[in-house]
Amino acid sequence: MKMVEENARQGIIDSLAIDYARCERVITNRIPDFFETRLKPEEEQWVRDVIQRRAEEIRGKGIKLQYFASRFRTRGDSAHLFLYLTQTGKKMQVEEYRHKKETVVS
Repeated sequence: MKMVEENARQGIIDSLAIDYARCERVITNRIPDFFETRLKPEEEQWVRDVIQRRAEEIRGKGIKLQYFASRFRTRGDSAHLFLYLTQTGKKMQVEEYRHKKETVVS
């Protein structure tokens, strides 16, 4: 019973953390404690690859790219990458990628 309660609790924390990352840019030197930022080496490489690819796509368009990556235990214990794209006079756009799924949620 205690394990079920812990899993439910972690699920709520993960859901709230994902909502936070989708709505607010997570600042690297002020990451809230509820995020798990330690990634596996292959996930770190995946993050670098996605950032490089996306940076090449927006180069020269006046768009600033910032990012944040975290693991979520109740979401397949996989890394999620949030890209924050900002441009003068426009609303921030958030893109979410999931490791091994290459899904984009805007």
